[in-house]
Amino acid sequence: MSDTITRTPLSPIDYTFIGDSAYPIEFVFRFDGRLDPEKLKTSLARVLPDFAPVGSILKKTGAMTYAFETSNDACPFTVVETEKDPSIDLPEAYDILDPVNTIPGEPLARIEVTLGRTQSVIGVSLSHSIVDGYSYFYFLAAWAAACRGESYRAPVHDRALLMPANLPEMDLSEEAIRAGSGWSLGEARKAPKRESLRWERIHFSKDELMEDVRASSEKTGLRISINDVLVIRLWKRFGVSWPAEDERRFLSLPIDFRRVHPEIDLRYFGNAVRGVVLEMSVSELESISISDAAARVNKAVRGIKADQALLSLSQLEALRRTQGADALKRLHVVHPSAGLLVTNLSRVPIQRLDFGLGAPLDYRILTPAPRAAAVLPTPEGLAVDVCAPV
Repeated sequence: MSDTITRTPLSPIDYTFIGDSAYPIEFVFRFDGRLDPEKLKTSLARVLPDFAPVGSILKKTGAMTYAFETSNDACPFTVVETEKDPSIDLPEAYDILDPVNTIPGEPLARIEVTLGRTQSVIGVSLSHSIVDGYSYFYFLAAWAAACRGESYRAPVHDRALLMPANLPEMDLSEEAIRAGSGWSLGEARKAPKRESLRWERIHFSKDELMEDVRASSEKTGLRISINDVLVIRLWKRFGVSWPAEDERRFLSLPIDFRRVHPEIDLRYFGNAVRGVVLEMSVSELESISISDAAARVNKAVRGIKADQALLSLSQLEALRRTQGADALKRLHVVHPSAGLLVTNLSRVPIQRLDFGLGAPLDYRILTPAPRAAAVLPTPEGLAVDVCAPV
């Protein structure tokens, strides 16, 4: 890495994901064959200057401010050799991942490569403060391209559009925060013990989901999507069965606003998401049809435009400026006692993660986020990895 130090300021959304329980984005990828660790390391060094936050530590720069600061101690790259092929089943997968901790002085990325007899695994833990799901796979695809000796599109880091210049007086109550940003304001987050997490994988064929799509579109007159019906299927299943403190249930959906904000480049590397929250009572959630509930999701998601994205940014920035950066550690991406978050990663470029042995045989998400579900692509359709309440 260069001796020149680069400091990248945090956007209002980035500040949400600092602390020791800050939803790091973590996957392990299993490959057929033994990867070349030197080629991996050399190509990583090639891409890090273009993805400076990945090669950074978290730096406290003021009473209420932080920055991503490049460092030769950042992005540790570890190679482990084993006599048998590594497993990405749980709990074994935790042993082949080197997790980040988003606190001052710590690296914001950690990579561990495990080489078995005939197979390899790459485990990548990135702080959510530097990436959302889109940026996580943007970086991995660029690294893979560099490893193959190919070019990639350099990202954009300009956070100016995400920094509100003038802040009006804003309502920062729990309900206002939920409506304006999609996050839930509560007690300070606590890191769950990884061994206490319970994961479940559910498979859906696209044919069965398309039946719901056709029926729902015909009934409502809307262009219902697979995601609309899928999240409702999940909410009706887990929103009712998971324990909660009262009758209300909350569905949280992270929305990437790169495509709805005309001035934010699609190559923007960082966080460009805000949440959408739907609320129902248990009895309503049980009785509502998939078609009617999917229509509510469809309208809520399509209602996110550039002005709603800016409102979220302003609200988060107002919270930081009035209460300090630590106040954002009270923000939860999902209601902590009665929520379900569903993030759709079905379009991630898995086939482009070819580091010289072809695309991964399989992969697994390990982000420690109770009450969250990730929709992932499979050859047969879609898989949903669900992390149950602790």
